[in-house]
Formats: sequence, C-alpha cells, structure tokens
Amino acid sequence: MRFKKIVQHARSLAAVGVAAQLAACGGGGDHALAEGTLRVSLANTGSNTCGYDMVRIAVDSVMVNQSANAIPGDAGWQPKDVPLALRQAKDMDLSAQNNNSPQEVVTMSVPAGNYAQVRLWLEQNSALVVAPSWVMQSGTKITLDTSKAATVPVPYAFTVPANGQVDLTLKLDVCQSIVDTGSMFELKSAPVITAMSTTGA
Repeated sequence: MRFKKIVQHARSLAAVGVAAQLAACGGGGDHALAEGTLRVSLANTGSNTCGYDMVRIAVDSVMVNQSANAIPGDAGWQPKDVPLALRQAKDMDLSAQNNNSPQEVVTMSVPAGNYAQVRLWLEQNSALVVAPSWVMQSGTKITLDTSKAATVPVPYAFTVPANGQVDLTLKLDVCQSIVDTGSMFELKSAPVITAMSTTGA
C-alpha cells in the first residue's frame, strides 16, 4: 500500500509539472496575439478628374479580412472592436488640385498576419447626414450617390508584421468610377480601385 501511494504521489507531481510547463509556454490558456499597425489612405489615380472641380467621398469605416471573398457579416473582420463602423466619417478630397496626395483615412491596430481584402464602408445619406459625398462641377455642388457601393471591397494581398507598420494606399480612378446620370452623379457599384502597400518600422 505504501508503494502504491508513492506511485500515485509521483504521478500527481508529474501532472502538476506538465501543467505548469504548458502554462509557461502559453499552451494552457489564451494568450495575446502579436499586433501590428495598419494605416489606410485614399487617393485619386491621376491628375485627370474628368471635369470635376472637386470630388468628396465620405468614408465611414475601414476593415480588413484574411479572405478576399469575405462579405459583411462573415467572420474574420478586423478590427473586431469596431462593429462595422468607426463612427468617425472622413471626407476625402480626390480632386486634382489636391495634388493626388494620399489622405489618411484611419490608423489602427490589427493582429499581425496575412490579409487579402480591405473594405471601405461609405457614409450614406440620412435624415441626419445629407449628401456626405458630392462632386463640384463648374462651380455647382452635385450629390454623389454612393448607395450602390455602400461597402467597397478591394481584394489585395498584404502582410502586417508583428510590432511593425504597413501603409496601404487605395487609389480610386475617378473617371471610371463615377457616372453622370443626368440629375446626379453615382459611384459605381464596383468602383475601380487599385492598392499598393509599403512596410515601415
């Protein structure tokens, strides 16, 4: 009996040792994922704005996903703590007179890793927000209807390094993305946007 108790005690000590080792390695519970910084900017693709004196697009939020085919409501959108909207709409001036300089939309922390899509949520007309997006042509301000492109997916593969930063610039082709419908202007349901990224320290 004494020998049996010794064996049981030894097994108990071994189990405690394994559990402590797993906890030390992070295998015994959740541990924080390494994060990086993502800065997203928006710009016009070139100097030609097809006769528009000014183009203003209100971006409500930006989120990223590791799947190029993910749609709103799917899992995996980052950052997780922002439920589809930053609630801090940014007015982006894409006119040629702005020298096409990329304009920062948001800088945010996301888990480090590979991503395949960035998606823009655009501010929509409402009782509280009237014509957040518009174009100026020959001195006349005309509403830009963005309802067909309420969310704009941009498939693009990029990597956010742990403790590093990626600057992602989205370039919207104003001439190919905006349609004159006669009474107003519309942003196409699939606006022409290209992306490029640079990695900083």
